[in-house]
Amino acid sequence: MKSKIVAKEYGIDAAQFEKWLTGTEYKTKLSIMTGEYEIHDSQDIPAVVEHFKQDMMAAEQQRADEAKNAEKAKQDAENEAKKKQQAMASML
Repeated sequence: MKSKIVAKEYGIDAAQFEKWLTGTEYKTKLSIMTGEYEIHDSQDIPAVVEHFKQDMMAAEQQRADEAKNAEKAKQDAENEAKKKQQAMASML
């Protein structure tokens, strides 16, 4: 089944799905005529889509965690700078 059809039927982003498919061990082929990826008929399409969704959720969670950690590091740096500024002010 063509990956773009799968994406449309399951309401997922076709470009992301194709990119993800190329990095997996699922049996796919690239059609020379159309330039589209096709998922081999032996593959369980609902399971492939579920795996894709799980990977996308995990990636989104990782991005959220990284953003949260970056914000915390920024806050910690700002707090440290304030402490240093207050220490310098108290020395004067």
